[in-house]
Amino acid sequence: MGTIIKRNNLYSIVYDEPTTDGERNQVMRSVRKLGGSGTNYKEAQTILAEIERKIRRGEYTNSGHSVESFLEEWLTYAETQVAATTYREYLNACRRHLIPKLGKVTLDQLTPVHVKNAYKKLQDNGLAPKTVKNIHNVLRGALEQAIRWRMLTSNPAALVDPPRYVRPDIQIAEGEQLRLILDRLRGREWYLPTLIAFATGMRRGEVLALQWQDFNEEARVLIVRRSLARVRDSEIILKETKSGRVRVVAIPDALVTELVAHRKASAFTKPADWIACRKDARTWRRAACR
Repeated sequence: MGTIIKRNNLYSIVYDEPTTDGERNQVMRSVRKLGGSGTNYKEAQTILAEIERKIRRGEYTNSGHSVESFLEEWLTYAETQVAATTYREYLNACRRHLIPKLGKVTLDQLTPVHVKNAYKKLQDNGLAPKTVKNIHNVLRGALEQAIRWRMLTSNPAALVDPPRYVRPDIQIAEGEQLRLILDRLRGREWYLPTLIAFATGMRRGEVLALQWQDFNEEARVLIVRRSLARVRDSEIILKETKSGRVRVVAIPDALVTELVAHRKASAFTKPADWIACRKDARTWRRAACR
């Protein structure tokens, strides 16, 4: 239970507020000066009783957090919950965009108008609608966690429509276009990974994570076991595939022939060597590993 104390000529209420880690956090709040028409002891009791009622019903919100301090706390939590590449997107959205625009607002005072105006400023600064929509998804997800932590009772971002994004039509190269692209790349480092991508539909990170042990010449298949990704600037990691499953991909005879020839021409024939490494045996900077 909370208490009411008199400090100088102020009434203060003291109570334990809920926290995300279960630790005790005692709060002292001055409610009003004594005298005149100010709050009296009985009114302070009423305020304290209302706070205690909200705590019991799970409706209490911690007004001590700014949006910045909350997002930093949420990032620490999110780092243990999502893949490294996803966390990097969260970090970028929060540190580069959300905190500069909304960080000084008190969390429980954040309104849909604040959020809407922040999105407009981001667009005015040149961000594409798709980028702003991605930032919106990060903020909305973070504030949902704030509700679960009982730091908010509603999600102001859920009441704001992000900028409308129209996905552009994808131009798919085929036939003669594919032949021209491959002819231009033949003899260059990107030729083999591009050929694999065209022939199998693998994602870039999956292609660059292929090792010679993943190539079965007799069965004419490539086994997709992992993916490569870049996080935190140039740090490179191996991770699971997007689906989280190993899959076997049948490949055409022309690709089998190219892979066999490439393996014979390469001086790096250990099972752990990468198929799509560079000529000096280094893997690609954008999505590779040592």
